[in-house]
Amino acid sequence: MVNLLIRWVISAAGLAAAAFISSKLGLHVHADVEHPLTLFLGTAVLGLINATIGTLVKLLTFPLIVITFGLFAIVINAALFLWVGSMQIGFTVGNFWDALVCSLIMGILVQWTWRVIK
Repeated sequence: MVNLLIRWVISAAGLAAAAFISSKLGLHVHADVEHPLTLFLGTAVLGLINATIGTLVKLLTFPLIVITFGLFAIVINAALFLWVGSMQIGFTVGNFWDALVCSLIMGILVQWTWRVIK
């Protein structure tokens, strides 16, 4: 349970940092850091969507993921990131390309932080 909470905090911090970095790159991504509870809720929704719908979509598109050497999985992650961002729960995303860059940045930051902490 503690492990899950630590991952949740790291993901929320990674989302806020990725949104900050993306906005400095000129992308239209905004994280609601003034209201941390909504940011945590948005992170939880993103995690649940990725764990359920994301897994199902990746399973159904497995041949395409194999043909593209895994690059289509990044497209799926960006689409899910855009979808959750359009719900405006803790963060917003302007368009698909903003979602693609921000989801990549978030993934790198969260994985790096998790490896440092572990």
